[in-house]
Amino acid sequence: MVFKRVNSKIIITHGDPLPSGIREFDVDNSLIKRDLGLDFERDFERGLNTTLHRALSEFAAKHTI
Repeated sequence: MVFKRVNSKIIITHGDPLPSGIREFDVDNSLIKRDLGLDFERDFERGLNTTLHRALSEFAAKHTI
């Protein structure tokens, strides 16, 4: 997902899953909201886009010619 957003040509290959590895990661945020009273300002994709935009902007500012 990240590489697509930054138009990367890097190819990632994955090996066989490890016995202790996480095959699926699905979090139910309703418990966090209910038990801790926290709410989220944005969903994962919006947060990822914001983070990537900031990181790429800072990188570009530091590496300009």
